[in-house]
Amino acid sequence: MNKKTTLPIGAIALASILILSGFGMSSAQAATGSTTSIIAKVPSTLNNYSVIFKVCAGDQTMRAPEVIVSSDSAVKNVKLNKVINANACKTTATMIKAFDSNTIKIKKVDKSKINTMITAAEKNLAKIKSKISEKNIDLEELLTSLPGGNNSLKPENVKNVNALTTELSELRKELKDARSEYYRLLYVIRG
Repeated sequence: MNKKTTLPIGAIALASILILSGFGMSSAQAATGSTTSIIAKVPSTLNNYSVIFKVCAGDQTMRAPEVIVSSDSAVKNVKLNKVINANACKTTATMIKAFDSNTIKIKKVDKSKINTMITAAEKNLAKIKSKISEKNIDLEELLTSLPGGNNSLKPENVKNVNALTTELSELRKELKDARSEYYRLLYVIRG
């Protein structure tokens, strides 16, 4: 059975304009904080609506953004496939069944705590990498300042080289643990 559905040209044009205009929203438009709002509800087929909505991140990046769209006859979980950078917005659409379009609502799934934890893990990774880089520079400087190369190391220089090597080994272990924690948090947020 093949039903032909017709939509008013104006509804299609409005939906297209709204979808296309929302993708490049500026940070000024998103500066109002982390918000989610319905832009339009366009009827498509019998009791089905295209719901065009905008999700804005506040001061924090939203990883694995997700919303719940509900109506009088359906509930739908919508996972956006893009990260929403801090103070930016994304506009997208979904379909939902509804007998009354006024019952269509949208709610953002709150992942702010896990996003905060991921941001902290990213900062920790960067800090450890920076420390490793600094220790490598210290080691290079120490080795270039030694007269006669490795064969004429004084006890104090041997002590300094060993101390730097130990610190580098400990920092690499810290980096490995920090990476594990970071990837674990990413796994949790993406489900």
